[in-house]
Amino acid sequence: ENSVTIGLRAWDFHAHQCLLGYELCPLQHGNGYMHEALMALFEWAFLSTGFNRVAALVHPQNAASLRVLRRFGFQFEGLMRQCGRWDNRYHDLMAFALLRTDFLQLAAALAMVGMPGIHRPGPVQLLDQQNPHH
Repeated sequence: ENSVTIGLRAWDFHAHQCLLGYELCPLQHGNGYMHEALMALFEWAFLSTGFNRVAALVHPQNAASLRVLRRFGFQFEGLMRQCGRWDNRYHDLMAFALLRTDFLQLAAALAMVGMPGIHRPGPVQLLDQQNPHH
């Protein structure tokens, strides 16, 4: 399927944080769809919902996902040993987080160079992501 799937789960309204999951059809890599979708999602999460922190868990060998997180300014927080399980095996996952202040700085920097930053998109369909290794 030619689509982008993104979602937030494990919402903690007391600590104002959640966990990000996403997936992009390989045929769509390099077209900017993930950037556009995540900008809209982060705007909603940080500005409309009031989250202060969005975390992400990524398999160490998922180079494309690691690039996405680094482009958005996610900070590496540590390795979570055998945190994920799929294909009947346990997998280590790298933990990252983006804070509201990080996102606002990124959006301001993008606006300064003429790239789309914070905008008011149409309705965003939020889905709960089942695979935390994306």
